[in-house]
Amino acid sequence: MEARGLIDEVILQQDAYGGRSLEHHRLIRGRPELAVGEDDGLFAALDAAFVRQAERKLSLFDPHAPAVALKPSVGALRRCVALLSGLEPLRGNGAATDEVFTAHDALGWAYQYWNTEEKDRVFEKVRTQKGAKIAGADIIPATQLYTEPYMVKFLVQNSLGALWMGMRPESRLYEKWEYYVRDADRAAVAPKPVREISFLDPACGSGHFHLEAFDLYYDMYLEEGEITDPAEICAVILEHNLYGIDIDERAIQIAEAALWMKAAERAFDFPGAGMNLVATNIRLPKGKDHLQAFLAKHPEDRELRPALEAIFEGLEHADELGSLLQIEEPVERELRYLQAKAEESVDEPEQLVLLPEMERPKQGRLPLGLESYDEWKARTLARLRAHFATEAEATDPWRAFFGRSAIQGVELFSLLDRHYNVVAANPPYLGFRKFGNDFAKVVKAVYPETYVDLYTSFVQLGGRAVAPGGYVAMLTLNTWLSLDAFAPARKRIFAQTPIVVMAALGTGTFRDLSNTNAMGFCMFVLSPGKDPNTESLFVECTFGDDKDTELRRRLKLRDFRRRSHTSFSVIPGAPIAYSSPASVVRAFATHPSMQTVCRARQGLKTGDNDRFLRFVWECPVQTWRLRWHPCTGREYRRWRGNYYAAGDWELDGARLRNFVGPTGRLRSRPQNVEVYFRDGITWTTQTSYGFSARLVDRGMLIESSGPLAVANRPQALLTLLGIVNCRLIDYIFNLLQPNVGFGEGYFEKLPLPILNTETERKVRRLSNACVQLARLQENRDLDSVFTIYVQGSESTLRNALTARLLTQLAEHACRHSLEGSLELLVHDGYQLSEVDDFIVYERVGKPTAWQPFIQGLDRCPDDLLSMVEALEVNLQTDVASTPRPSLTTKEVEDMRRAFETGE
Repeated sequence: MEARGLIDEVILQQDAYGGRSLEHHRLIRGRPELAVGEDDGLFAALDAAFVRQAERKLSLFDPHAPAVALKPSVGALRRCVALLSGLEPLRGNGAATDEVFTAHDALGWAYQYWNTEEKDRVFEKVRTQKGAKIAGADIIPATQLYTEPYMVKFLVQNSLGALWMGMRPESRLYEKWEYYVRDADRAAVAPKPVREISFLDPACGSGHFHLEAFDLYYDMYLEEGEITDPAEICAVILEHNLYGIDIDERAIQIAEAALWMKAAERAFDFPGAGMNLVATNIRLPKGKDHLQAFLAKHPEDRELRPALEAIFEGLEHADELGSLLQIEEPVERELRYLQAKAEESVDEPEQLVLLPEMERPKQGRLPLGLESYDEWKARTLARLRAHFATEAEATDPWRAFFGRSAIQGVELFSLLDRHYNVVAANPPYLGFRKFGNDFAKVVKAVYPETYVDLYTSFVQLGGRAVAPGGYVAMLTLNTWLSLDAFAPARKRIFAQTPIVVMAALGTGTFRDLSNTNAMGFCMFVLSPGKDPNTESLFVECTFGDDKDTELRRRLKLRDFRRRSHTSFSVIPGAPIAYSSPASVVRAFATHPSMQTVCRARQGLKTGDNDRFLRFVWECPVQTWRLRWHPCTGREYRRWRGNYYAAGDWELDGARLRNFVGPTGRLRSRPQNVEVYFRDGITWTTQTSYGFSARLVDRGMLIESSGPLAVANRPQALLTLLGIVNCRLIDYIFNLLQPNVGFGEGYFEKLPLPILNTETERKVRRLSNACVQLARLQENRDLDSVFTIYVQGSESTLRNALTARLLTQLAEHACRHSLEGSLELLVHDGYQLSEVDDFIVYERVGKPTAWQPFIQGLDRCPDDLLSMVEALEVNLQTDVASTPRPSLTTKEVEDMRRAFETGE
């Protein structure tokens, strides 16, 4: 406030005032007796300043609050004032200046770093204590991540700004909005006064979204022209336009102060105004049967018992749920059920009674004195509101002492019981497995499709709270766009609110995260008025660290990807595959899937790999294929090999089938035994190198990290192997389940290329040649090298190793050439265009053989050439069209030096 010139200095000490601030100096001049104490009247000066600010309805400065009543030592206070005044540097940093405090979001950033220690404590507990959960007050620091300015501007300008432009297409305000996307397809909106345009942040924190929305609202009022006085505009914005809910009361107080400062900059000495910001640090007391007490008082609502049970359970966790608390929807859902039941009973024949007084009330009829279900709903909600206001208790003693819980309860119900034109937020990110048990139960019951993470529940909440024609704007993790676990959430959310515009930010978005590459993020704007058949706009900003600059660059170039929601629906799980070529997406609808030609199964889970798995060389010879059987391996390997592991399957896996834990529960899972020891295709489910499939001969035990795909027709096995080892399949696999693994369920969903008989024959021959080359490598072992080392001289060893290395390099080069030819055949089976090629191979990399050969170093050794030709593969013809640039002697030497030094 001081740094922005909104109030006289209370903190900033100056030599002109004898080392005191201006307000401190004034106070001591008027009341010199206050300077007698050790603090020189500093506490009195602060108390007076707090009282003045509290009169502006800023609860952050409430003089009765515990944080104010609990005073620090005089020494600590003096040092704090000196640091804030810039008289002392902090830990080797420069002294503080006014510029540190002038940013509108300075309070929010300061509060996030204030909570860093608590955040570290919570996550350390979860990391080190088995079964530890995040619940209660720990949710606040664990989920706090402050939104950067460009993110807020993008979301607010494309929601609140877009709404205004939909109402007033002739407006020129968009020219001030750097992040506004004019190209997005938006439905027309009926005009309304600015006073009636509402904006809710359901997880508002310290009000970053409100600060940006305030600026847009101010310009909207000026353009509307109905109100022109700055103070009146600011008061109307705070009282009628901005709404916010958060579980953290301190964050709400900071938001109030930040908004007052924003208003005071527009209207000097702004007196303050009522704000619609509510902290949900209240709940119904536990240990009391609130439902029974409510129904005893209101027996007419007994038929709503299922809905009321869910509501009261949620009210007991209001301090954790915050705006996720549901009141209206459970009641409305139960009333719809009762109404439908009543309408069904109209046509049923009724049994006549002799006397009217013998007639009994029928299930589903309205309670006495009510004329409609809407009236029943309104009265029930009013009774719930009154009950919560009466019974709510504060989660901290101060609020309970001053009896403010009832007021908060009424305010919370008021905010939850309405719809908003814009719902914008950076919601908390917390996976379901980290929820406290009671909290998890409530969230799962209320949000059955979106409970997987808190942020997806908030996105669904936005769709419920937004008014028709409005917008939902949020920043979230990008996991929900593609992972299969979020498929129900995508279906539910996009059925309500399709995407209007989305900016994909990827990893490296938040520099404050301990691991900036651990999580990817996206920003999006949804709208219930958006036609899912029309195109949505997607902005790709996943490369590079400066997301803000990249976003502005792409918006300026209008570099968008356009996709409709209906195009995603053909992909299993309907991931938002905005960056995928249309031809690849179309293949899911028009091409047969892998499950039409084979079935993929997961192998056994041992429950203790150290006990039931061995390296091959660890197994006694006499037990080979009696107790120990070779099993599918875990390392990256293509075409063939990786046979280093063996599993215990003696007596049909008797030990595994009876491996139980201390509680008697079976720890192992010998599943899908019908595919054990069969030939097929296996692959490594978890690898950082991409998808790698290989042939499996009969007699192999199937382990869970190396599933098996068994072809319906054995002769199709090599064809399938050739197809799935193409990089294009790696791209499609990541489209289905990015960055997670290569599960057998997703393998079966892969679309197959359309190949004619001749092309299929070529694919099979090329695949067979690659398998045979891999077999050569598989058959080599270290025994020959070891023998050379023992019996031969140093030169003999060097020559042998050199010859071995050259042979391996030639075999690799030959195999890469075959893989390049194979990729072309499969690529044509998906009918990819040149643009599609660029998109696909930019992500997974081009096959090595598609790179130019070096002239003079492009001849395949005769023995390898003869081998592949014997397999009916004409390698020379396949690579004849590959470019062969000539290199100078220097270029060849530079390449040789780089290879030898590993540069």
